[in-house]
Amino acid sequence: MTKTTKNILIATLVFIATSVAMFFLTKIESVSEWVTRYIYFPYAKVFGPIYSNLGFAVFEVSAFLFVLAFIILISFSIYYFVHKNSEKGLALISISALLISMISFLYVSLGSSMYNRKPLDIKEEQSLLTYDEVKAVYSKYFADFEYVASMQRLDDDGSSVCPYTEKELIEKIKKEYERLDSDYFLSYTANPKQIASSYIMNAFSISGITFTPSIEPGYNYQMFTFEKCATIMHELAHTKGVMRESDANEVAYYLLLTSDDVYLKYVGYLYTYPYMVRAIRLINDSEEIYIPHVAYIDRKKAASYWEEKGVMEKLGEWINSLYLKSNSQDGIDSYISKENYQKEEIIDEEGQEKIIYTVKQFSHIQNMIFALYKN
Repeated sequence: MTKTTKNILIATLVFIATSVAMFFLTKIESVSEWVTRYIYFPYAKVFGPIYSNLGFAVFEVSAFLFVLAFIILISFSIYYFVHKNSEKGLALISISALLISMISFLYVSLGSSMYNRKPLDIKEEQSLLTYDEVKAVYSKYFADFEYVASMQRLDDDGSSVCPYTEKELIEKIKKEYERLDSDYFLSYTANPKQIASSYIMNAFSISGITFTPSIEPGYNYQMFTFEKCATIMHELAHTKGVMRESDANEVAYYLLLTSDDVYLKYVGYLYTYPYMVRAIRLINDSEEIYIPHVAYIDRKKAASYWEEKGVMEKLGEWINSLYLKSNSQDGIDSYISKENYQKEEIIDEEGQEKIIYTVKQFSHIQNMIFALYKN
């Protein structure tokens, strides 16, 4: 083994060991919080404006170059092994491993470490609401939903029309993030970017992606506008230091629901009303549900779109779920803010089977909504 090959192997092992150590250290909440505040935040403030001003998605270009370089290195290493030059083959494999471990260390330091931060700093209802209280919130919420839905511009098939250009919409969304005054969140707001290869995202049913080392919230530009709006809100939350998926949704929904803009607020209702329906159904499943017609049309169109496009959806879900589980999350289920309840099957007075749900704690998103509409 030559000295060069030996040095490459040593460097590779050091980076692998460092990446693994960093990964396990950031499972500790205090370490995760420290890394986020004192490594990621300063890094993002310095490099975020640089990446944002580039006219392309740094992550997308970097991913392409990385895959290309990896394929070339592996191909040449195989070539050298076949031609009995194991020294050069081993060196190239070591370089490939070093490249992967360096990127892994970078992402762990600036991305996955944030999954284990302290609880999200968004106001939530702390008490367990009674049926009457949930009913009052539910009525107020849906009355406002109906009003906001009635303010939307509609196209010929009854679906909503965004009154802004895509550039205007992005600027409005970024403006909403200025209302987060807690130091829990990164003060810098990145520029959301279209992903040029959105056709690949369509195939895997992916709406957005954020690569924290480049501080870029990326979104699928081929979606409906209301989906882009919610996705950009969600992905921006990741760049702000909120990596847990349900937390990113909560931040996005909070800003949308509290916006003064009727279109942004409508998108907030469009994505949160299932949480309110579930809250009322858990405590009274006979409650009549009414959804504004435009919201029904919008959700139906979006469902049809993804059903047609997402030919590799299951594979995409499996990969995403595997990644999230590696970061101590509940796979793709971690996108949903869940209640804590007890399910009991009983026989009623008429001899019919009936399921009773006893809610012990509503979900974080439900409690966020309760806090907004309780009074």
